[in-house]
Amino acid sequence: MTDLIFGVGVPTSAAPGDDPVGTALEAERLGFDFVSAADHPIGSSPSYETTTMLTWIAAHTSQINVASRVLGVPFRRPAMVAKFAASLDLLSGGRFILGLGAGYSDQEIAGVVGGPAMSPAEKIEGLSEAIKVVLGAWTRSGYSQRGNHHSVSDLTMEPRPAHPIPVWLGTFGPRAAEQVVSQLRRLLAIGFTGFNFLVSGPDQRGTMRRTAEEVLPAVRSTG
Repeated sequence: MTDLIFGVGVPTSAAPGDDPVGTALEAERLGFDFVSAADHPIGSSPSYETTTMLTWIAAHTSQINVASRVLGVPFRRPAMVAKFAASLDLLSGGRFILGLGAGYSDQEIAGVVGGPAMSPAEKIEGLSEAIKVVLGAWTRSGYSQRGNHHSVSDLTMEPRPAHPIPVWLGTFGPRAAEQVVSQLRRLLAIGFTGFNFLVSGPDQRGTMRRTAEEVLPAVRSTG
């Protein structure tokens, strides 16, 4: 049976008093398998750039994986995403999970890259093309691709990942308090093998601790 993995979200907030590294260290101590961070680079609230923050977290932890939840494809050229991912995975000893998303906010896309609004179909097409570039950069020499959104020519990138880096696509669904375990068990029954918890509220570390102590053991026993 595939091992279950559990993650918890780490805010990218750069407001005074926020400590993403401390939160990640606590998640590692509590036995979570990975921490993840969202990718919203603009806005009036101070925040860290996601890939930089994940790199900093990986440098200060020793076992827990780090995941992007999820990198907005329109914000970065996919070949450079492939380079970043391979670099962080190698430097961290194989602890990076690459999460990618199509980029849901037209305002963010316009603010970061100045591009026009894209239809949902165009965003999905761009995501698909970006994934092909990333995988091509990781696995082939002289990779070329002509796409409507992302094209590369004779792309060779070294070093390549030492192992297959997981590539996840972002989605989300309902959350609850007492019903978490039963909901997760239903997902287990249909084949889910990994869960990422996004804690909220004024006592995020307390919520993370209760999740680790009450939810994770109950769900692991089911598996």
